[in-house]
Parts: sequence; C-alpha cells; structure tokens
Amino acid sequence: MYSSLIGKLVLICRFVFIENFFIRKIAKNKFLNPILWEVYSKGFRNIVIVLFSRIGYSKFFEEDPFQVHWVKPDRVRRISSIPEEEFVYNIRYGRKIGGDWDQRGGRIEDMELYKAMDQYVEGLKWSNTELPDLFHEREKKWCEDQKSRKEELDKLLLNLKEEYKSQDELFVERPQETLKKCNDTVFPRLNEIQVSLGRDGELLWETNGQHRLVLAKLLDIEKIPVIIRCKHLES
Repeated sequence: MYSSLIGKLVLICRFVFIENFFIRKIAKNKFLNPILWEVYSKGFRNIVIVLFSRIGYSKFFEEDPFQVHWVKPDRVRRISSIPEEEFVYNIRYGRKIGGDWDQRGGRIEDMELYKAMDQYVEGLKWSNTELPDLFHEREKKWCEDQKSRKEELDKLLLNLKEEYKSQDELFVERPQETLKKCNDTVFPRLNEIQVSLGRDGELLWETNGQHRLVLAKLLDIEKIPVIIRCKHLES
C-alpha cells in the first residue's frame, strides 16, 4: 500500500520537475536551472530514496548517484542490459539491482556507430562512411539535415581534442548552448555519460553521451566524466 502511494508521489514529482512543459521551459533559463537542479537532486536523495528504503521497496547505494566520476574510457567496454521493468515508478538513480544484466551486454566496439565514427576519425570522407545513414535513421531530432549534423560532429571532435569538459564546466562557460543540447533532460548534470557498475567493478554504458564516449575511445582521451546511476546488488 505504502509503496504504491509513494510510487504515485514519485510519478507526480517527476511530472512536476522533469516532464511538465512549463518546468522544462523555465529550466532552460540559465539562472533558474541551477536552483531547480538543487531542488530535484537533493529532494531525490533525501526524500525518494529514504522513503523507498524504509518501506523495503528497493535497495539503494549510499553514495550520491549524481556525483561526477572521472574515469578512463577503456573502463566502459560493454553496454548494460538492465531490464526496463526494473525501473518501477521510473526510479533510475541510486538503485542496486540484481540479475545478469552486467554479463549479457554487447561490446561498444561492435556498435555500428563506433565502426562508422572510427572510419571518419581515421580520415574517410563523411559520405563514404555509414554515418549519414545512421544519423538519418536514428537521430533526426538532433539536426534537420546531414550538413548540420556533420558540422555538429566536427565541432564536437574539435572540442574533445582540445579538452574534454564536464557538462557542469560547459554550463559555466556556455550556459544557453549547453542547455539547448540537453535533449532528454533539463539538467546538464544528467546529460553526462551515464553508466552502471557491475558486480566485478566493470562500468557498463547505460544512456546519454554515446557519441562522446565513442569519440573519447577513438581519440585516446585520458579520462571522461560519468555518473553511476545503478549498481549490481552484489557489487
């Protein structure tokens, strides 16, 4: 009973802070965004996790799930396979989840995107790689045409070669541009590469920053920022 009531409260809070059109609109304001982030992140840690832990609904790890960790790109070699049904009430951060999700995921280097970007980084002409087809099929929401997408990728490549910066750092330097690029969230911190920690300490890619992760590997970047949103129950 209590878990159901709290679950509904979580869904309401998610609507208010994440999915509500009005909130998403004002969160794009560079002055209001940090305030809303403080409310959301601290509220999640101090209310949602505490409530669900006390009623025994789920297990959570003690560390801050929104903390940024700088890790070597080579530590993230495979893709996580956490079943979607594990995210009851859409609680995705701070969870400890059992199962074999940390042993079934495919390798990042086997992804079509990785192979296509490898060709492009090595100097193959854009039109001769698989990137135009991949971007056309999967990423229409990001750019209206291939030229724009190529320009965005070239800009990302140049920036990563100069220095890989966290979303928080980019927000300080270019707040409006950083907020504009938060496609699936209203908060820059949640736009970092998100990974989960397997039972053996392996980091597995979950979501966000797929292009940054692939390019960091191809460019041999020393360290990248990630947030660990889930851990295996046996970790």
